[in-house]
Amino acid sequence: MTASPMPADKFWQIIERAAKSDHDPDAQMKTLRTALHELSIEEIISFEVAFRRYLNEAYTWDLWGAADLIHGGCSDDGFEYFRRWLVSRGRDVYEAALADPDSLAQRDLQPGPDGVWEFEEIYYVAREVFEEKGGEGDVRDYSEPEAGMAGPGPSGERFGDDDQHLARRYPKLWQRFSRARAGVLEVRLEDRSSERRKVLPFHRVETNPVIAEVGGPIDEVNVTLALYSEELEPEEISRALGVEPTHAHRRGDHRRGESPGSGIPPYSSGAWLLKEHGRDAEPAEAVIDRLLKQLPEDPAVWRDLSTRHDIQFRFGLHMTGWNKGLSIPLNQVTRIAELRASMEFDIYAYGEDG
Repeated sequence: MTASPMPADKFWQIIERAAKSDHDPDAQMKTLRTALHELSIEEIISFEVAFRRYLNEAYTWDLWGAADLIHGGCSDDGFEYFRRWLVSRGRDVYEAALADPDSLAQRDLQPGPDGVWEFEEIYYVAREVFEEKGGEGDVRDYSEPEAGMAGPGPSGERFGDDDQHLARRYPKLWQRFSRARAGVLEVRLEDRSSERRKVLPFHRVETNPVIAEVGGPIDEVNVTLALYSEELEPEEISRALGVEPTHAHRRGDHRRGESPGSGIPPYSSGAWLLKEHGRDAEPAEAVIDRLLKQLPEDPAVWRDLSTRHDIQFRFGLHMTGWNKGLSIPLNQVTRIAELRASMEFDIYAYGEDG
């Protein structure tokens, strides 16, 4: 059940105390960790609830389009990390960007750890401190679900990917970042398939940057076990599999943040999802293995579930450059087949033309 969020003034005081060290992402996380260690378990929970709520409130097409323009492309995970970075900049930057994403063009903002306006790691600090102070379970379980996880799409009007649309919608951001998007920088082409490539905002490009890769593995692999059906009961699935989901809902449940009178229809079917995120340049085999190890091997379990639910083993593949690939060992393919799951692939490619 969702707990109460920390009052806004107190939450932003903690964020902005850490943001004084935003020139050094490691120092910023260390300062945030120190501040959270001063709180009680209940206060850490309320901090986490507030953090997730601010992230979800920023789940808008307006901001996603801005992130797409700034970075020359933006995946669903990339947008989550962009919003984490946005919260980490402080209240003034966050609220101004929500009101007008184009306002970001006029600010001199520090990037996250990888030189881009993303900060994946800042959100994990509360979970780590919660565990260090003896909290039971995962502090994120007290929050509302992550926006976009089998729920409604972003709010507002979807952005168009063509240059004319982006230039009209974000004139200041377009003026600042469009040259990087258009690819007019002088660059060298280099094969760095063993490293994950990061897209650099134009105003922070250093001399002789690498902006393309050829060959090598997929940059990021995420895998999800998903079960869907109209009669699905999440607790029943959790008992059968012996693991709690990343996200779950029943048919008829209202979408996160929506009330019965909002006009947004409830879910038309139930869903149970267990997701594993790949880490930097982590081989697909390792991510798949981490998910499979959480699942029972008893064929009877999967035979029973497959008679009542649609079972999918989903891959989210994110890559830059071209001629990338992945290999799934035969034993893992066999194991997935034993789950009676179809294999679904969502492929995202960024930063290169063609």
